[in-house]
Amino acid sequence: MKVTIGFFFFLGGLGAFLLANRLTSSKWFGLFGALCFLLTPYLCTNVYVRGDLSEFAAMMITPWPCYFVLRAHRMQRFDCQSVFVFVGLTASLACIICMHPALALFYTVVFGLFTLGCLDNFEQQKIFLFLVCLAFLSGLVFSSPYWFTVWRMHDYVDLSRLHQGWFHPTGHLVNPKQFLASEWKYGASPGGLPLQLGWPHLLLAIVGMVANRRQRLMKFAAAMYLGLILAMTLVGYPLWRYLPLLNFVQFPWRLLSVVALVQLICICGIWLLLATRASSMRHGMLFVLAIVMIILARHQFQFESVRDINAQEILASSQSPFADFRSYAALDDYLPRTVLERPSTTRVDDSMVRAQGKGNVHIESLPGHSPYHPRVRSVTANDSASVVIDQFYFPGTRVLIDGCKVSPAEITDRLRNDGRMVVAIPAGSNVVLESYYDGPPGWRLHLLVVVLWFIALGVIVIFHRRGSS
Repeated sequence: MKVTIGFFFFLGGLGAFLLANRLTSSKWFGLFGALCFLLTPYLCTNVYVRGDLSEFAAMMITPWPCYFVLRAHRMQRFDCQSVFVFVGLTASLACIICMHPALALFYTVVFGLFTLGCLDNFEQQKIFLFLVCLAFLSGLVFSSPYWFTVWRMHDYVDLSRLHQGWFHPTGHLVNPKQFLASEWKYGASPGGLPLQLGWPHLLLAIVGMVANRRQRLMKFAAAMYLGLILAMTLVGYPLWRYLPLLNFVQFPWRLLSVVALVQLICICGIWLLLATRASSMRHGMLFVLAIVMIILARHQFQFESVRDINAQEILASSQSPFADFRSYAALDDYLPRTVLERPSTTRVDDSMVRAQGKGNVHIESLPGHSPYHPRVRSVTANDSASVVIDQFYFPGTRVLIDGCKVSPAEITDRLRNDGRMVVAIPAGSNVVLESYYDGPPGWRLHLLVVVLWFIALGVIVIFHRRGSS
């Protein structure tokens, strides 16, 4: 775990350095920009307070697409460098979408506005715009194994549980005082969490916006910075109340993950003030600013070494019947709609298959059996019997009896109220029953589209290189 967190810290710092260096043409300011980004308070909130490592990882990737956009900014032709930029942009966008969809929802808007901010001459930047748009589409295609599955399966689960009651975004709007607070808390949302912009970050961002106010990109960055901050407060209430798609974000303060990137872009504007100074004075001022930033951010690293944990509650939760089904989610948001009542009994063991009611049924596991792919042999007497498969049914679940597929209609007609599958076993001996999840409907066609898209991109690159030579 520590190695993973350290890796993403390095990846985020490197991306922030490259982005700041590209914006200012100064390696020294690139280092300062990386320091500012890594000292963003919400980053520590994600890692050490909330423990949301997926959002933290996505947050660390956010500088990379913007860096690759700047690399492509002045490209006049397709060459090896453009292929490198395209691959990097595609991969980083796909990673953000897969790592955290709530962050990706707003990052897509920020990425689009950042690209428009770089588009100062359409006639001379057609290649740039084409490359960015193609990379964005490719990122969507290559991340589709995640979002396509969610889209295909959303009719079969009740995702509304994600934003009902306490989890509705309107109950988690941020008091503006929290943006500038210095107290580090470990409480509940919204008032008990450290949801800080970092007042040194805010001050530097304001100075950068004012100093570089005539630049087109800075105008876009300033508008995004102000808009994102206001969206987290009571001013943004109509957005969270009347736009259903935003409800799945749950917590408006999650925008802080995107604000950190925009804040870095705004901070880079102060380079315009430093660039007029002598080199030694520039470096001295950056050094002093870096020391001040570290001192002012020290409260973020005062971690709690001991927490009050109710061991009995954790033990009771782990031993509950529902937790033993391995389809568990905190809000039952992935519970099938076919489950009319929560399971009242737990699985006896990992055999996953047991007799229902009376009947002379003996069940033994076969080679290759697992809780995720039950494969058993049942031995029955002269009468047929029914067995229960201790797993929920989703479209794409396959049940085979002696190699013959049981129709989905037959499975759904015999479902128990708790969602478990019941299958009729014919009379006889050595009947082999097998059950497994084959994937969401249409996944093979979807995979074919992804592969064809990949091949098409490769063909385009090959033919272009041949044409250039």
